[in-house]
Amino acid sequence: MDWIDEFLASWEAVEKTTDWRTAQPFSCDALDAYFYDIVIDNFLAAIGRVKPDSDLQRIFPGPGNVRNQLVILLAYSKLYHIRKEERMKILKFMHMVLRTYSPRDPFAYKHTAFMLKKSEIFAIVNKIEWQEADPDISREVGKLSISLASLAYALYTDATPSLGSDFHGPYDVSSKFGRGCVILARDYYNLKPTELWPDSEKYKYKSIVIYAVYKDVKVNCDFYGNFIADKNLIQNLTYFGIIANGKQVKGIKRIKALREYIGKLVVERSRINSRMSFEQVKRKFMETEVLPYKNLFAFSKIDWKPTPEMIRRIKGKKLLKNFGIWGQNRVLTAKDLQHFRKIMDPRTEVYFKRPRELD
Repeated sequence: MDWIDEFLASWEAVEKTTDWRTAQPFSCDALDAYFYDIVIDNFLAAIGRVKPDSDLQRIFPGPGNVRNQLVILLAYSKLYHIRKEERMKILKFMHMVLRTYSPRDPFAYKHTAFMLKKSEIFAIVNKIEWQEADPDISREVGKLSISLASLAYALYTDATPSLGSDFHGPYDVSSKFGRGCVILARDYYNLKPTELWPDSEKYKYKSIVIYAVYKDVKVNCDFYGNFIADKNLIQNLTYFGIIANGKQVKGIKRIKALREYIGKLVVERSRINSRMSFEQVKRKFMETEVLPYKNLFAFSKIDWKPTPEMIRRIKGKKLLKNFGIWGQNRVLTAKDLQHFRKIMDPRTEVYFKRPRELD
């Protein structure tokens, strides 16, 4: 199996178990088709200007976001009939970026999702004052994790929480904690996306990372960075370290206070989102969809923000239904997945049927 087939197999495996019908505020296929040809044109122009010695890890927020954008780019390249040569350029560039994180498993085909090198994990392990878990504090850490995930979705929509977070691991730390021990990292590295939400400037925390140590727990990571474990992770937590804005948060009282603060932000953000008009929601969704390319587009001196033409295309338009891989109201069948895998493969000449709403 070559690396392209590994990518397709890893992507297909997670799509089999994902239900996009409840995506909030809606799925990317409900809106992106109106404007994503402009994004692809800018993407292709920009990658042609990336210098060989560029720090590729600074181009996108993290490997989870690279995978997320890769599937959208490849899918929509088949809607707009982008040439095979250009489709392969997209895949090869993103593969190159992902290999800077995980040379042996860039697409999580082997169920790993690495963001840190061994030397970086070694430094973290020796810097943190590890706290031993007990049932009460484990539950509080679990609640904090849920609150952080809720905030990421509220800030970045269900389509792209990877803009502000990455779940990565498992990292072997047997040398520190004993045989069979691994670390999983729940890394929320941008909880203050002022480009999208200027009011988030007042938030106390930009970054919060939960490092969790587990013993004799088999953990797999899927293509989108989700953890799948053979045992309950809360019940099997042995040690942990929580780092907020670079400083460690220790003790159940401080962890609880942090969790309650994040919970209040979730409620506040949800209220703000619910008060937006339909047109405002569409515009904000579009901004979120193109923000991942901010650093990349800078190579071509292209502003990441939606162009007047992109804004014009969605104004007054209804959401697309039953279109695409992640369409609103769509339930994927085995036959659908076979077809969509061919669409996702840049080597094939299988295309989407163009929605009449785009004409």
